[in-house]
Amino acid sequence: MKKKTAVFLTTGLSLLVLAFTLTGCSASHQLSSEFNEATVKSTSESVVNLANSGDYQKISDTMVSDTLKTALSADVLKNAVSPVLDKAGEFDSISSDTVAGAVDSKTKKEYAVSIVIAKYKNQTVQYTISFGTDMKIEGFYIK
Repeated sequence: MKKKTAVFLTTGLSLLVLAFTLTGCSASHQLSSEFNEATVKSTSESVVNLANSGDYQKISDTMVSDTLKTALSADVLKNAVSPVLDKAGEFDSISSDTVAGAVDSKTKKEYAVSIVIAKYKNQTVQYTISFGTDMKIEGFYIK
């Protein structure tokens, strides 16, 4: 049990670090013209649907940026997301998907940040997913 808790804490911490990768970003709240809001929403909702079906390998292989491939591998995703979804229960629906823009203050790189609220049988889960202009995941957080 201690090993399982340590693995969860380690992967949870890794995902938390990834979520704060964009800490140097200043939210402009206005989505850059480099992004299409409908595409950001549909891509983030695809991530949620893949997570619900347990297809972490597809998320990691096709949707994660090259710079995060190792840090956000299928195993890391599974170890961090599965416990949250197991506790949440059966998926019901996506109740909202809000998109905003952000700019890294150091690199001036633009991001789209999608906050998806998903309803499950036992609780609501929030996904915060950041995308680069290539629509690859640059940050991921679930709570």
